[in-house]
Amino acid sequence: MHHIWFILIYNKSKDEVSSIDYRSAAPKSSTSDLFLEGENVVRFGHLVNAVPGSVAGLLKAHEDFGSLPLSDLLKPAIRLARDGFEVTYDLNFVLDWGKESMLANRSSRNKFYDSNEDPLQVKSKFRQPKLAKTLFMISKKGSEIFYEGEIARWISEESLSNGGLITLEDMASYEAKYRIPIESEESMNTQKTFYITYWASKHKKHITRQGKHDEKSRYGVAKNGTPYYVYYDLDAHGYRTATTTWKVRH
Repeated sequence: MHHIWFILIYNKSKDEVSSIDYRSAAPKSSTSDLFLEGENVVRFGHLVNAVPGSVAGLLKAHEDFGSLPLSDLLKPAIRLARDGFEVTYDLNFVLDWGKESMLANRSSRNKFYDSNEDPLQVKSKFRQPKLAKTLFMISKKGSEIFYEGEIARWISEESLSNGGLITLEDMASYEAKYRIPIESEESMNTQKTFYITYWASKHKKHITRQGKHDEKSRYGVAKNGTPYYVYYDLDAHGYRTATTTWKVRH
């Protein structure tokens, strides 16, 4: 199964790319040795569950960039969860493929498998009334009810009563964050021109210059360990050096 923990956002008016990071977070009481059983690593079950970040990340994106009411966006998902849908071959296959990890969780085992531990049958009707209720509550009260309200209490109680670590404090302290995406040297080299921002010691402030990467441009590390980038400054018509850290936008 695949998990997506980032959203890339392109702001056309500013010609900038940013990202929202909503990776799950480890509970505050977790330590690396908790997940070891002799020479084996604990991979499944409530103990390894982290504080969920998807709700915070998706709602942050909606709050900052969305144009439709949240309730309208969640209506189709609520309807599918409440009324159900026909199980496809793909869903049956994935549940069978991921059986080891899914069966380690009592809730997942009861929801997706029968008493013989066989997954949902193809073409059977699958309904999720509790999910429908959860989505409806989020559609009305947003992320607050998920991280600080009734849903947070459900998650914490389920975790702590089954050997997990997630507390109400862990839920309430979670935050999705904006981050500057990493840009590879290769991607810069394929661009003809760009704007670069960095701290200029001479001016004692951050400066932004229009530059380009050509055959004389290069990356390196000085003897004192400081990284640098030599680029051609289109404003000054000469080569300049950005040091330590720099931000590039195209």
